[in-house]
Amino acid sequence: MDADTTPVELLKRLTENIEYAMLTSRVRGGALDSRPVQVLQIDADAAIWFFTNAASDKVGEIRSDPHVNLAFADTSHKRFVSVAGSAQIMTDPQKIDELWTPAQTVFFPRGRADPALALLKVVPDSARYWDGNESALGMLLKFGKAVLRREASDLGVSGRLDLQRK
Repeated sequence: MDADTTPVELLKRLTENIEYAMLTSRVRGGALDSRPVQVLQIDADAAIWFFTNAASDKVGEIRSDPHVNLAFADTSHKRFVSVAGSAQIMTDPQKIDELWTPAQTVFFPRGRADPALALLKVVPDSARYWDGNESALGMLLKFGKAVLRREASDLGVSGRLDLQRK
């Protein structure tokens, strides 16, 4: 990470243009359950925002245990990010208005006033990332060169981000 780049800025850069993440929560009995969620915003404090159905299983799971993980993947650039944090279920009409787009009516046909509509806010504690920073062809060429020369190749950078509020 560049010395002038904050962890929040790097998280935003690593996840930009990734529309969906896999949200993992803990179900009753301790098992883990994952499902896709559409990323609506990563705000200035690194909070990651989604819409959710207030009656969904994940809402009950989060209320029981707010610890969650988000997995982001940009396979075209070989960029992967795993975010650990705490989730909250909210109904803030102002935030709903801020994040709402007409495309959301596919999931919430009654619009912003849909009683099933709730906000899911994930406040990250930390993140792990691997950034290949290459196209698939670029990665293939680096891999082939490493195999032919029988030497290690620079296939990307990885690191950990501390996103806890101090």
